[in-house]
Amino acid sequence: MQHLYTLNFENFTSKELCSYLEDRMYIQVISNIENSKKYVFELMKEDDSQSNDLINSLLDILEKEIKQLFTKDRMILFPNLISQNPIKLNIEPINEIHKRINRLLEKIRYLMNNFVVKPDWTSTHKICCNELYNLEQSILYVFYVKENFLWTKINLTNTHAVVE
Repeated sequence: MQHLYTLNFENFTSKELCSYLEDRMYIQVISNIENSKKYVFELMKEDDSQSNDLINSLLDILEKEIKQLFTKDRMILFPNLISQNPIKLNIEPINEIHKRINRLLEKIRYLMNNFVVKPDWTSTHKICCNELYNLEQSILYVFYVKENFLWTKINLTNTHAVVE
């Protein structure tokens, strides 16, 4: 994901921030997952090594975790923030999903040589590496926005919220 301009999310309202995450950033992550899966599949056709099979399996698990996270955000977190309900909100389960996703990303990064292209890699391998790197960056950017800006909105709008 290329950012031509860095947004100042501090001035966003809860509703604007939730909308931007859902309408722009989550769509980008899902698109990056689909692109990555396409190139991993191509890579597996070229070379059906165990590491490529493992990358494919990790990517499938990552996709499920991401979709679970986005669903929880859309169904629980965002409506609570937008309505400003004084309902106790525990974000620990969401943070746990973030941690699982980070571990999956670390494993993929390791299997892709820390996203450093080797000279003997095929073009497909190089493209796959690039797509997986873009996927990682888009996910980490979502986490950055959520953890640095959205969580502060939880503290501000839900004075009774429990953030553990």
